[in-house]
Order: sequence, then structure tokens, then C-alpha cells
Amino acid sequence: MLVLIGGLAGALALPLTGVGLGWVVVAATLLAVVVAARRRARPGAIGVGVLAVLLAGAGAVRAAGWLLVLCLAAALLLASLAAGGGLGWPQLLRSPLVLPAAARDSLLTELGARRDGGERGADGGPRLPRPAVLGWAVALVAVAVFGTLLAAADGIFADVLRDLLPGPGELGRAAAGFVVTALLAAALVHRTRTSGATAHPPVEPGAPAVPAGEPAATVARTRRMLLPGEWVPTVALLDALFGIFVVVQVTTWFRGHEYVLDPAGPTYAEYARGGFGQLLAVALLTLGVAGVVAARAARDTARRRLLLRALGGALCLFALVVVASAVTRMALYVQAYGFTRPRLLADAMVLWLGLLFVAILVAGVRLRSRLLPQVVVGSAVLVLCGLVAVNPDALVARTVIDRYEHDGHLDAAYLAVLSADAAVELDRLPEPHRSCALVHLADELREPDPWYAVNLGRARARALLAERPPLASSLLLCPAAPYDGTDDGQRGG
Repeated sequence: MLVLIGGLAGALALPLTGVGLGWVVVAATLLAVVVAARRRARPGAIGVGVLAVLLAGAGAVRAAGWLLVLCLAAALLLASLAAGGGLGWPQLLRSPLVLPAAARDSLLTELGARRDGGERGADGGPRLPRPAVLGWAVALVAVAVFGTLLAAADGIFADVLRDLLPGPGELGRAAAGFVVTALLAAALVHRTRTSGATAHPPVEPGAPAVPAGEPAATVARTRRMLLPGEWVPTVALLDALFGIFVVVQVTTWFRGHEYVLDPAGPTYAEYARGGFGQLLAVALLTLGVAGVVAARAARDTARRRLLLRALGGALCLFALVVVASAVTRMALYVQAYGFTRPRLLADAMVLWLGLLFVAILVAGVRLRSRLLPQVVVGSAVLVLCGLVAVNPDALVARTVIDRYEHDGHLDAAYLAVLSADAAVELDRLPEPHRSCALVHLADELREPDPWYAVNLGRARARALLAERPPLASSLLLCPAAPYDGTDDGQRGG
């Protein structure tokens, strides 16, 4: 029954390929399904589920499809964590595979139960379909028969019925929405029920719990800790390497635009993208090394704890300096050319990684990493919610238009591919640029949205265009070449 409820919510409300209110309606329904499937719902799991619903709510507020994709991906990961019970490193690392595996297991379990039951019931009689399935099947057949007879008897009723019934496209959306959401509901219900019997409290990395009656030597054999001679050389050499890298980076900070505009210097694109690539490399290296050292480095003496804090802390501090360098590089790029979606996402990722390094430093001071998985998830959700709050497409349009007002260069083709979220900013442009940038939105928003696709960004854009539509005289002056999706990195203008 819970799976059926989830599937019906998808059939009625899921926009599937669009942006709208239906996403948060379906997400809230699935959260209710998960809570109903668990006999004793844990407040922590419900809290994670509520965060997933809030992320899905971006579809009701922002019209940018790419932003909704990011929010839905994060919401699915949170849903798998909420259904799985516990939020530690193992659950976090396995979270992308949890729901697909749970959906498969749910289908296999259902098929196995039907096969084992055979064609006879427990009392030896014939095995009947489940009451809910039988009831819905009878209802659909009855409605089809009586509806056909009544429509044939009265032409006006037939016209009304034709207007009420959805068309082929809407039926396809509803069928696909039912299948997708029913599978997701089945995965969540299966995962919720199976995890309740097997969940164990998280174990502090590097400090395994000793089972009752089990000698500590047995645990030590199953999880051998790294001695200083095994991890100190690697971390110390990385500290030295990153230290030299940071010194070189600091020398370029104070030159800013002068360094980029120097004939021997890099282009803005090379400078910014190179910094972001370095940041990703440093982030992966630092997080990987810090994670292994935090989990496996021996800390049974004061000297070993001091080594762990000093060398690991230095590595994270150097990583924070590189984060600052990447922020500086991207700031120069944005000052020269304005934001684009990739540049804005790069800034958001830099911010998130900076928060992670700070969290690792705090955990290193206390030598406790139990809360790090929660910090990873929480900081990612925080940054993503911040991205929704700043209205990315509107921010991109604002910086591009500011550049136009400063030097007269306008990336009009790029503005024309932004979503309805940018309509208020695009309305600032003088003619004919304003009409050329808004005409695609006027065409897109000509028809009203169905209830499940209601969206605040599109509603505001539709109201603006109704008050000030694109001018036909300006549209004659629009360039014919569409935007090709490239993110150029010009040198100085």
C-alpha cells in the first residue's frame, strides 16, 4: 500500500522533465511513506528527510533546470541516508548505490514471495490477488465500462469527458511518474525495514569498540593502527611540498590584474582554471590523506597525538591557503568577464571545500572524527541551499549586465539561454538588447503551467512579460547566431 501511495503521488504530481511544485509534493509524500514504514522513526532520520524535501522544493522556487538537477541529486543521497539508518563514513560512501540496490532487492523479494507462495494460499485454497490490487483493477474496469456507455448516450457528456481526460502526453507523463516514484518508494520502504534490524551505532574511526567479553588484542588484530614511521614521512613531505607551493602562490596575490595582464603572464581563463584544477587536486589529496591518517594513525601516547595534530593540521592549513588562492583567481576572472554558471558552481565548490578543511582542522584538534560525515553532508546541503537562495541565473545576468554598463561588451547570446529566474535582471537592459534577451522566455511562458509545474520564478517572469512584452521593432535587430555553450577565456576584453 505504501508503494502504491508513492506511485500515485508521482502519477498525479511529478513534472518529470520540468521544474515545478510537483517535485516537493512527491518528496513530501515519499518522506511520509518512509516514516510510515518505520515503526519507530528516529528524529535524526526524519531531519535528514526534511532536508531532502527542502532541496526538492527548489523546483517550486527557481526556474533553472540545472539547479534543480543538483538539488534532486543531493535529495536522493539524503533520502538513502535517512532510510538506511546511521550517518557514518560507510553509509555516506555507499549512499549513491543504496537506492538502486534496494529497488532491485525489493523486486526480487516480491517475486520470491509470490513464487514461494505458488498458486495456492496458506489454507490450501487458490491464492487471490492482494485486496488493493484487486480493488483498483475492478474500479478501473467499472469506470471504463460505465464511462463509455454514458458518453455514447449523451454527446454533451462525451465532450465534457473528453475535456476532463488527459491527452496522450499527459498519460505518458503520469505513467512514467508512477513507475519512477513507485520504484523509489519501494526502495525506500525496503531499505527502511531491512536497516532497522541490522543497523549498528557508528564506531569512532581509529577507536574500535571492544565487544563484551572480547579481549582487546582481538580487536587490535582486526584493525591495526599505523605507527608514526608509516605515515609521518608521507605527511611531512606533503607539508613541505604544499608549503613551497603556497609561498609561490602568495607572491602572485598582491599583483592581481597586473600579473594577468603582463605579456608574460597567463590569460584570465588559464589563471582561474589552473587555480581551480590545483584546488581539486589538493582537495582530493588532502581529504584522502587526512581521512586515512585520522582513521588509522596510532594516538596512544602524547608524542603520537602531538605529531598527528601538528603534521595533519599543517596540511589542512596549507589547503586553506590554496582555497584562498583559488577564490582570488576566480574573483579576478569574474571582475573581468562576470559570472557564468560554471564559474558560479566553481565558487560554490570552493566554499564547500573550505568548510570541509575547517571541519577537519577542528576534528584534528579534538582528535575526534565521529561527526565529520555529518559535517560533510550538512555543509554540502548548506552550500546548495545558499546557491538556491542567491538565485544563480539572476546573479549571472546581473554581473554580465554590470560588465556591459562598464565597458560596453554584452554577452547577449549567453543571456538568451538563462532561465526565467533572470527575467528581472534582463529587464534592465536597453532596447533592443532587452527584447532580444527576453523573447525566448516570452515564447516559453506563453502557455500557463499545470498545477504540478507551478513555479515562483516563472510566475514572476510571466507577470513581468505581461506588463512589458518584447518589442516587435527590437526583435528585427536581434542577431541570428545562437549561443554555442562555450565559456570563453579572453585575455583582456
